[in-house]
Amino acid sequence: MEHNCSSCCNDAAYKYYMPYRFGDTFYFETQIFDKYNPDPKNPVDGFGTWIEYDIIDTMTGLSVYTAPLISEYYVGWNGFNSYQVIKVYMANGEISECWQLKLKVYDSEDVLIEEYCSQEFRREDDCSNTVLIGSDRKGFDCERNYYGLPTASSGTTPFIYNNQLRFYADVADVAPIRETTTRDGLQKKVRIKYIKEYSLYFVPLYVVKYLTNRIESNGKVKIDGKYYDVEFSDVEKVEDTCMYNIKLNIIYECKEENC
Repeated sequence: MEHNCSSCCNDAAYKYYMPYRFGDTFYFETQIFDKYNPDPKNPVDGFGTWIEYDIIDTMTGLSVYTAPLISEYYVGWNGFNSYQVIKVYMANGEISECWQLKLKVYDSEDVLIEEYCSQEFRREDDCSNTVLIGSDRKGFDCERNYYGLPTASSGTTPFIYNNQLRFYADVADVAPIRETTTRDGLQKKVRIKYIKEYSLYFVPLYVVKYLTNRIESNGKVKIDGKYYDVEFSDVEKVEDTCMYNIKLNIIYECKEENC
């Protein structure tokens, strides 16, 4: 969950939606300080008591939550701090065209103290290309999100947070790079690096941070279920806006051995 309940840049002209497709599953991790359980290291209560969740139709502002959308969640302790993970499944016919996850947080006296909203999601445009981007991690990322099982928890059976999200992206081939290794003047090995350029246009800062701090910093990145080496070739701020254009280079190799 990247921000409280406000639009990107607080300017509707620059509103940004994360795309989704029926069948996608997205995970949300928060690090909300536990003011409810007497011992946060051994939580007894969590979602349904001091944290309430809801799915909001962002077109109407009304709740559209139904049971198939959320069935797994927990409040846990990761050895350093309290954290919360919730899984949202894009069930066909159950989820709105535009939606966001909303959390309400209460203290030990049942007083509402905080509200959080996720990014806004919108069903993907059939005429645009989208890709799933994520990475498999262990431990903590640069934003202290935890990728492991809790030492103690309250909720459904614990599961490991997954940072995969769907993004709009234009994909283009880039000229390959040929690297030749020689020995005694003879060609020994040819390595050809193939590059695909993924361009994400007019995205807000939280998307830039999400990609760099959670996903790209891990090295190996998973795109549509396959692992690649990824380089951020360019991150450029769009003039007179708070939005950015991002270019990612996906690199893979073909090797020829000449013995």
